[in-house]
Amino acid sequence: MSDSTTANANRLPLLRVPRCGEGHPAATLDCYDIAMLLGALVYLAANLFASPDTPFLLGGDQASFWLYAQRQLYGEQVYRDFMQFTPPGTALIYLWLFRLFGPRIWVPNLIVMLLGLPVTWLCLRLARRIMRPAYALLAVGLFLVLIYGKLLNATHYWFSLPFALGAILVLQESRTSARAALAGALLGAASFFTQTRGPAAALAVSAVMLLEQYRIQEPWSVYVQRQLSLLAAMITTWLALSMYYLLTLGPGQLWFYQVAYVSQYVTRDPSVLPSLLASFRLPRSLHELSTEFESVVAYGALPVVYVVSLWECWKDRNPASSSGWACSAMLGAVGTAMFLEVAPSINWFRVYCGAATPGILLLVWLVSERVRLPAHALRLAWIGVLGLAAHQTWSRHLAQPVIEQLPAGRVATTAVMGQKLEWFATHTAPGQFFLDAAGLSLYLPLTLRNPIFLETLEDYRENLYVGRNKRELEGRHVQYVLWLPRFDSRRLQLGELRDFFHEHYHRVWTFSDHSEIWERNPDSVPAAPKGTDR
Repeated sequence: MSDSTTANANRLPLLRVPRCGEGHPAATLDCYDIAMLLGALVYLAANLFASPDTPFLLGGDQASFWLYAQRQLYGEQVYRDFMQFTPPGTALIYLWLFRLFGPRIWVPNLIVMLLGLPVTWLCLRLARRIMRPAYALLAVGLFLVLIYGKLLNATHYWFSLPFALGAILVLQESRTSARAALAGALLGAASFFTQTRGPAAALAVSAVMLLEQYRIQEPWSVYVQRQLSLLAAMITTWLALSMYYLLTLGPGQLWFYQVAYVSQYVTRDPSVLPSLLASFRLPRSLHELSTEFESVVAYGALPVVYVVSLWECWKDRNPASSSGWACSAMLGAVGTAMFLEVAPSINWFRVYCGAATPGILLLVWLVSERVRLPAHALRLAWIGVLGLAAHQTWSRHLAQPVIEQLPAGRVATTAVMGQKLEWFATHTAPGQFFLDAAGLSLYLPLTLRNPIFLETLEDYRENLYVGRNKRELEGRHVQYVLWLPRFDSRRLQLGELRDFFHEHYHRVWTFSDHSEIWERNPDSVPAAPKGTDR
């Protein structure tokens, strides 16, 4: 044997990168995954940052979790010092990153970008289980642009979604007890972000495994062992993550805010039905046409996709004959469960943040399996997706042209929000108490503190906490309040708190969107030093 041959024989085997589409779709990263992840990174970065050092100011439901994290930075305790009716997991992610980088305005944008990448990858992995790579890429592209990129809102629904998708992916290779336990642990983690997501997905997964058990006639002891592994791992994981709060606050406190309060004041919100009916009306503008389309997709088309998908899986009398049966069945079942999860307090945003993700994958799957498309259809579809992505990005940059240098960093925003940020930046100091009566987006960029137990005045339910918040406003000497004229209406149950504002505050400025700045009267209780809490 020659020296060169001996040397070659002694070399360690090189890791081989599979070609695109080669081998099992659950194999290691190949060029499909890499291309999609790089494309998602560029797309999200362009929609989250006006320039490398200037993020866009985000808003929406995620601002609640910025506020929760801010309050915990100041030593406040969730459920004791401020209201939250979701589990603490999402706020803890923001809190950890605020502690690592400081409460900077670019941190939420980074979180939205980093959260979007694993969700995109999981969608691609699952899509490739049930359809050809070209269609899988299209499905994920549609998800990224039509759903995630449209919202850019890292709320608790998005944080719990990858755990639910991960549980589906874990159970694709086989449904052993060990894999069921791992899936249960992922669903337990999902429940630490959205309290209903883990149990709903677990019921859906269990139903699919029951159907598979019935079809292939395995011993029932095997099925029972899997179900117990799934349930035990989910409960154990949730208990481990929640143990600190169970010990410091007690089970009763967690039950009240995460279950009883939600059941009484959120899922039974009387405004849900009128807003749902109002979403179905003849559009009067292009913007209203877009909103109407979103409502039709969220409330109408999505359930149809799930029903058809589950029916297709039911017709397959031999699940073992199809490698993608479990994936499509679990996507349909979990998607249906997530739709029913938000049905009591339904709106298109909640549907888009969960149930729409499996739905869009299954929609492309149904089209690819049942419709004979011309050869150029995929190219035309991709042209549409890329064109919409470019339009979204361009519109976002046009809509937020104002650059402000603020205590939490440099930010790009709209003209109206820029006026508010500039006014408060020159009239307040970091750490000062301030009340935004209707919004949450001002606290983080200005590093101001919310003085009351609830997030906003709109969170009042049947005069709950009115007395407490009045005492907090008096004790913390809140100098400025951002007020809206509609809060003067008696239909908003503020009670004595409204009288308190009219007695102790006066209007000093009105913005172009009709929001007003009210300042505490000089003859009221003397103001404490800024940034302090008596």
